[in-house]
Amino acid sequence: MKKICFLLCCLLMAVSACKKENTAFGNKLLGKWLLQKVEYTDYDVNNKIIGHATSGFSATDYMLFDKDKTGETVTDDRTPFGPQIRKFTYNIDQSNVNIKYQYDTKAKTYKIKVVNENQVILTYNYDPWEDSIVNEKAETYLIRP
Repeated sequence: MKKICFLLCCLLMAVSACKKENTAFGNKLLGKWLLQKVEYTDYDVNNKIIGHATSGFSATDYMLFDKDKTGETVTDDRTPFGPQIRKFTYNIDQSNVNIKYQYDTKAKTYKIKVVNENQVILTYNYDPWEDSIVNEKAETYLIRP
């Protein structure tokens, strides 16, 4: 009986020692989010704001994060071809989400900011352009439908 208890304790410790995924942000990000806007901010080398722009979306544009770590961004580009659908895979790493769109060569890392249960902001810092004095940050605002 002692051997069985010992084996059960060892098994329990082995299972609990397995790396667990960070679900604090993952569970909050799951599901459909309407794309509200993207705010772009440009900075100079001294981190001083030198430009700002906002891009809006139609009322039906959205991002979808599925449980199986796949998703899609659907935007109505107002073309005769209909909406643009971009498939992606993602993973959550602490307070970041790494999104790799189907035809991109590498994933982009977005900082997740949960405003409340109905609003999330994903922030992406672009790599500085070659020989450029400008850095750009994009904040994508998502709201629940």
